[in-house]
Order: sequence, then C-alpha cells, then structure tokens
Amino acid sequence: MCGISFFCSKKNFNKELELSTDSISHRGPDAKGIETFKVNDFFVGFGHRRLSIIDLSSNANQPFRSGKNSVIIFNGEIYNFKELRAGLQKNGKEFITRSDTEVIIELYDEYGVESFSMLNGIFAFIIFDQSRNKILIVRDFLGVKPLYFYQDELNFFASSEIKGLKIFKDIDFKEDKDDIYEFFNTGNLYEPNTGFLNIKKIFPGSYLEIDLEKFTFKEKSFKFLRSKKKENGLEESISNAINRQQISDVPVGLFFSAGVDSSLLAFNSKIDKLIFAKYEEDSHTNKDHIYSKIIQKYLKKELIQVNLPSVGKSRDEILRRIDNIAINTEELIADYTFFASYELSKKASEIGYKVVLSGMGADEIFAGYPRYLIVKFDKFFRFVSQLMLWLSKVKLYPKFLDKKIDRLVAYSTEKNWYLAYCRLLGYFSSSELESLFKDGEELKEALKSRFKKREELLDINPNNKVEASLKIDRYGFLSRNLMVADKSSMLAGIEMRVPFLDYELVNISQEFKSNSLIKGIKLKYPLKKILSKFIPNRLINRTKVGFNPPLDKLIDVLGKNFILNILESDWATLNKIKVIKIVEDHFNGIENNSYKIWQLIYFVRWKKAHLQK
Repeated sequence: MCGISFFCSKKNFNKELELSTDSISHRGPDAKGIETFKVNDFFVGFGHRRLSIIDLSSNANQPFRSGKNSVIIFNGEIYNFKELRAGLQKNGKEFITRSDTEVIIELYDEYGVESFSMLNGIFAFIIFDQSRNKILIVRDFLGVKPLYFYQDELNFFASSEIKGLKIFKDIDFKEDKDDIYEFFNTGNLYEPNTGFLNIKKIFPGSYLEIDLEKFTFKEKSFKFLRSKKKENGLEESISNAINRQQISDVPVGLFFSAGVDSSLLAFNSKIDKLIFAKYEEDSHTNKDHIYSKIIQKYLKKELIQVNLPSVGKSRDEILRRIDNIAINTEELIADYTFFASYELSKKASEIGYKVVLSGMGADEIFAGYPRYLIVKFDKFFRFVSQLMLWLSKVKLYPKFLDKKIDRLVAYSTEKNWYLAYCRLLGYFSSSELESLFKDGEELKEALKSRFKKREELLDINPNNKVEASLKIDRYGFLSRNLMVADKSSMLAGIEMRVPFLDYELVNISQEFKSNSLIKGIKLKYPLKKILSKFIPNRLINRTKVGFNPPLDKLIDVLGKNFILNILESDWATLNKIKVIKIVEDHFNGIENNSYKIWQLIYFVRWKKAHLQK
C-alpha cells in the first residue's frame, strides 16, 4: 500500500509536489519517487511513497515505466496479478520485476482502458500514456482505496489524502453546506463527497481521462470481468478470496473480533496469530473477549490481546484525541473507532506485521446489520407507527430501549423512504435537523434531490427495500468504514485488506435474493450457515458488542460547561438554542444524547482543523 500525489497545470508545481508527497509519507515509509514531465504547455508531476509488500526490491519503486514508456503511480494491491502476468507472458511480454505495478501498466499497454475491468484488487492509480498525451486516473470498483482531487480551469491536483492537496497553494478550501446537512443526517457522506465544496473523490469503479492537448476531462465507469473459472459455490469463493489476499512478501496478520466474519477469515486462512482488541475498563467488550477465547480453541490458533486505552483521564487528553480524529479522517466522518483502529494497527506494526486481513465489508455485502431487518419489515413498522409513537411519548418500556424506539418511530413516520433510512443511520431526528440548521427545510429538499439522483445512478429499485439499502450503503456507510480503515491503518504503516470485498466474491453475493441473505430474522444467513460447519450455533447466533467505543463515559468526563465552550465557536452554522438544549437535556438526565454531542463536537473541531486559517 502506498501514497500518491499528482498535478497537471501550466505552472510547474514540482516543489509543492515533493512537499505533498512528503505529507503522506506515513503511507509509504520505504521509498520515495518524484518525476515531472513537460507536455505542450502543461507540466504533469507524479509523486509516490512506497510501502513495500510485493517484490521488495528497488526495481519495483515508482513512478514506474512500461516497455512502451507509459508511466504509473499506484496505491493498492492486485490479487490476480499472477494470472494476468501469465497471460501477458504467453503473448511474449517479458517482465523485469515480480510486482503487480508492472502488471497493471503492461496490461494497459496491451489492452488500453479495457484492462481496468480485468483487475481484482484494491487500487487507485494514475497512468501517463505518452503515446496519446492522455492521463488516466483510476479507482477500484468499491472505492477501498481513496483518491481525492481538485480541479479548476487552470489546474488539476490529486492525492491519496486531502492533506496532500492542501500543499498546492492555489486551492481554496470551502465547506459544502449540502454535505454538512447530509453528514448530520447519516454521520457520513456518500461518494464522491467530502464536506469540501471543491474537493471530490474519483467515483468507485470509474476513471477520469485528461486530454493534455485540450485540457478536457471525461469520466467513464468500468465493470469487473468475472473469471471464467467456475467455483463450487459461496464457500469455495470465500476460501479462494482469502487465499488470494494472503499473497505478500511480508508477514500477514488478522484482526479477530470473534464475530462471524473474522471467524470465517481465521478458519480459512493460514495465519496462526489472531489480534483481538479490547477496551480497558469496559465490561461490554468482556463478553466478546470470553467468546474469542472459546472460538480460539476450535481454531487452534494463538490469540494476541491488544488493550485499547481508556477514553482518557482528562478533558484535554480527550479533546486531543478528537482533534486527531478530525484531522486524520479529513472528510466528514464522525467515527470515534478511528482512534481504536489506529491503536490496533500500531500494535500490529509493533508485532512485525505490514499487512492485516479484516472482516470489514461482509455486513454491507451479505446484509448483517440489524437495520436491514427493519427495512425488510418496512410495511409492518409503518402499520404500527402510531402505536410506537404513543409508546415513545408515555415511555411504557425499559429506559435502555429509548434510542431503539426513537429510531423506529423516526423511520416509520418519515414519508420519504430515503430520509427514513437516514434515521436508521444518523443520530438526529428530522425535526431536530430542521431546527438545528437555519435553512433546514431548504437543505432537506436538496438532500431528497440528491437521493433521487443516486436512485437513478445506482439503478435502485425502491420497492425492494433490503436491496436498496445494500446499494445505498455501498457508497455511504461502507465508504465511511473503508476510509476510516484505510487512513487509520496507513497512519501506522499497515496495509489493511478486506477479503469479503474481493470482486469475485461480491459478484457471487449479488446472486443471492434479499430473502436468502436474511432468512426469517437471521441476518447474514449464508455466512452463518457456512460457519456452523466449524463451530456450534450458540457461538454464532449471539449478540456481538463489536468495536463501539464507550462514548457515554467520554461525554461525562468532558462535562456540560466544557462541551458548551467547545461548541460555541460555530453558532454561524448551527442553531445555538437547539445545540444548548441537546447538551442540557443530556446532562439533566432527560435524554441520552451522547452520540449527538459527539457528532457536534467532531464537526466543530473538523471545521477548526480544516477550514479556519
């Protein structure tokens, strides 16, 4: 895994390119490469930081030139590169490295843009086709690897991280109000948005072509071409995907949570050491720890426990962590697990790993989240919506069900289904959002319009709610998780691979109807059925705590007055009266608003980190 930076302009940004590449050095501490070209009136610059995983020799350093003098900078891994190389060798091509980088560029020289559909992997790369004076900027099908860009009438800049773009002084960062409203609806943004008006990501499964003769831009999509080799069902596909993603010339580890996904990875992999994360002083994660010990006996593998630091003993320490998250997530992603993911990755690096496998993505591909049950029984919940509304008012249920009932009420009473689905993702109700923003009604209509466009772009059938949710999540909630995983792991110099997002496997998952993914009320049924061959059902069909941080404790340590002092710096965007009420209701015991307060704090610190000079 690596970091890349790029510019195309009539001005030579070579010095800035070097600084941009250095700003993302954590992504590639092993080697650095810079090369600039002059084409007609344009300068094009390529910067690369390398984390050596396959072919550790300097021959595979980048920028890399093909036999036909095409140039590439590449971040990611191609899991089928050996098969692709063998095909090229049959056509007489000779290789000078064992790297997947060389395979990508030689494949492009042979097949042009059609070659992108042949790649099974996680990737973001930029090709300079000198024979055609074209630049190709390409991102993988699911957007596992990020690639951000800025474009105006005179310049084009791209980088693996937004901090790499900030070095180019011509960029004026501005907030996008529609992005901010979307963020408060869902806790994240949908591809290709970032929270910045003029910074976007290359859309997953697409490439941007720059014509250096005319300085024109064309964006085109591509689809993965499935292998002609037949696999014997889902179980074999999972095994093959895991085997493919263990290809490496450095040690490979495995993040283990004792859940369905990581357990399947552990049973099917050759990895003998499993890394398990546990928050200090947290009784909830003790349950997962107990189960991890039990499942470990079936696996007959070593369990390495990583104790994640507590929430922090002082307000200043907690605020420093929040600032670190706001700085390094870069785009608007209110996810405190970034901190835990970084600490876990740092520990993996200390143990000696450069690569780890993660079960991430299985829930979005095989329908594993509880909210998919709600959308499956959408008609039922809408039928009983008035009853639930009455229950929420009179509170005739245990207090620990407050949040769940509130979400069900918000979902079932919202007429627009896409906004209803937002209520299952985000923390704020529709009425809260309208009062939180001064132009809330106008922003709400703009969000509806965005979802309507996504429905057309993603070919969503709104009548199949489970299928619709899975498609939406692929470019929203999954994208959020992937960006957190990428940036937190790369910050520690670790490459995180996600076998359940292997393209052969994703294509097979799409052959399952929604009622096969969710059997009755059993979520992720195909994966659980396979896992039941290895361990008893009682270890599978249990409530899993997961990676959620102890936010209640964090908010309590910060305290009301300290929080209000933090939030008062941004009354320009948010309604002061509403924000104060949310905080006071929490500390007065009227409502548990921990997650809402966390998101508000994150947002204010994000603005401070990225938009205030």
